[in-house]
Amino acid sequence: MFNQQSKTARKTNVFQSKQPVEPDSAKDISEAETLRRLSKMSRFNPWLYSKIEPWIGQRILEVGCGLGNITRFFADRPKVVGIDFSDDHLQEFRQRNPDLDRIELHRYDAGNPALVDLGRGSFDTIVCLNVLEHVEHDERALESFWHLLEPGGHLALLVPAFPALYGTLDSNASHMRRYTRPGLDALLNEQRFNLLKMKYFNLFGLPGWWFCGKILKQPILPANGLGWYERLMPVFRFIEELTGPPLGLSLIAIARKPEGETPNL
Repeated sequence: MFNQQSKTARKTNVFQSKQPVEPDSAKDISEAETLRRLSKMSRFNPWLYSKIEPWIGQRILEVGCGLGNITRFFADRPKVVGIDFSDDHLQEFRQRNPDLDRIELHRYDAGNPALVDLGRGSFDTIVCLNVLEHVEHDERALESFWHLLEPGGHLALLVPAFPALYGTLDSNASHMRRYTRPGLDALLNEQRFNLLKMKYFNLFGLPGWWFCGKILKQPILPANGLGWYERLMPVFRFIEELTGPPLGLSLIAIARKPEGETPNL
């Protein structure tokens, strides 16, 4: 059973600051810069969202909202809450997206049990893309997600695949791990989720990640490489949609909290 914070304590997590961004650390600078570069990928981001869109409901919690790269796609839903571990990310979210001021933002670490103070059973969808690998105790994060979802609610996950790919791009981004397909399946099952779908995603991103992170040992995805990837995206997407890739840089998983499950109060 998680300890409950008071309502007053919870209000301190509502992010309202619009002060200029001042980075917390070198790694946070790197992560923010990666998010900035990804924000320019006007073909990749819609493709990624299309993979989870069928399971997006009306009351959404986005875990790791970052700079709002994906948030915009479901910002018109009646209830959207975003959380992130970084004040800097949340500040920049507000600065970049003044039209999304209705979205409620909180500073939370996904592995913090206090996350359930956002409201047990309050959401029909949790979106968690490229976040779980940052959490030391990923099972705790999934337990919180289970409590936050209503019975029948959906969890949309994107995680990095293949532990053998772990390199400087991972370590510099504070990745704790990369996942295997059986390992992620078992983790979700342990936390009482029903797995609906799991597929590899981004086949053509895999060789670039390997070369930059394992061979060149670069600290961050190169902007010129992302630019070329974006230009070739229609071809990559066509091939991947046609073949259903046997491999991929990431795993997408859609899981559901079983009907009839009631959050512990």
